[in-house]
Amino acid sequence: MHERKSWFKQLLSADRISLTSPHYFKRIRIFLTCYVLLSLGLIGALLYSLEITLITLTLATAILISILLLIAFCSKKLFSSALKGGTLILRDMKHRNHITSLRSLKKVKSIRFGIFQLTTIQFKLDGIVRSGVIINSDYHIPFNTDRFLLKAIDLYKKQKANL
Repeated sequence: MHERKSWFKQLLSADRISLTSPHYFKRIRIFLTCYVLLSLGLIGALLYSLEITLITLTLATAILISILLLIAFCSKKLFSSALKGGTLILRDMKHRNHITSLRSLKKVKSIRFGIFQLTTIQFKLDGIVRSGVIINSDYHIPFNTDRFLLKAIDLYKKQKANL
């Protein structure tokens, strides 16, 4: 609970708050590399141990397609994120920055898988509604990311109304 208060103090003082770990993309690349190597090993073991039939070739193709889909999803939808003042700074795997106001967030939702939080966000940038995914662990953020972002949106709406 003490850590949560310090996060909100940083939010009020307009400090930069990183919602993902500093080595976020490095860890994702390591996971993807392990996933690809494990999947290719599974394909090799499948084709080596069984006869090459239509079923084994179908399974190998399905595994290859799942590899390609996961890599495409990660390169397009995964973001690292930070807050500074009333802005949300998102960075994708190609190191392109997307900077938008917190008030432009349309939808924020989190799903928890063990110690991991999968937060989906929809935001409007340049007149286009875009979406993305942020993956956090309980070791980096001790609370729900979606609740924190919604609290930050409410806070900056109130500050804007008071001006």
